[in-house]
Amino acid sequence: KMPPQTKMHVGKGFKNGIRTTGYHIHIGNESLVDFYTRIKTVRLLDIFLGCSTVIFNNDETEACRRQVYGKSADYRNTDFGLEYRSLSPGILNNIETTELGFDLVNYTLQKVEEGQADNIINSLNKENIQHTINSNDKIQAEHILIQAGLDDSLIERVKRQYSRDFYKTW
Repeated sequence: KMPPQTKMHVGKGFKNGIRTTGYHIHIGNESLVDFYTRIKTVRLLDIFLGCSTVIFNNDETEACRRQVYGKSADYRNTDFGLEYRSLSPGILNNIETTELGFDLVNYTLQKVEEGQADNIINSLNKENIQHTINSNDKIQAEHILIQAGLDDSLIERVKRQYSRDFYKTW
């Protein structure tokens, strides 16, 4: 039996006892204190990291979770850069997916530093990206990654089937 004080916290702000969680990535970089660079970076993170996790996460409840928490372009400003908040903790299920997430963040930052962000962003439809992430559309996510020019070796890793057994993989 749950203690009475615990019951006060269950379901606050949620309907039918539904709970959800997210995975946040904190990125510190001097260039990210600039408003426009920060926005470009968040948009590229949606393209490269957000769309990639739609493909490799393999959690059928993702679209439901995103209705409550972690929609496309969800971020928070920080003194050191930004906190990207669109991901699920499913990225932690496997050491390989955690490493892939790290590599996708680095790839994104490289594109920003090389001045390629505007070209990539302008080549895609913003609403399509948001819909793809929020609805967990795997087919459209792959199209976006290809159109955005994600490196073939990263696309290969994104499309790989990963174990979701946290205890076995770690």
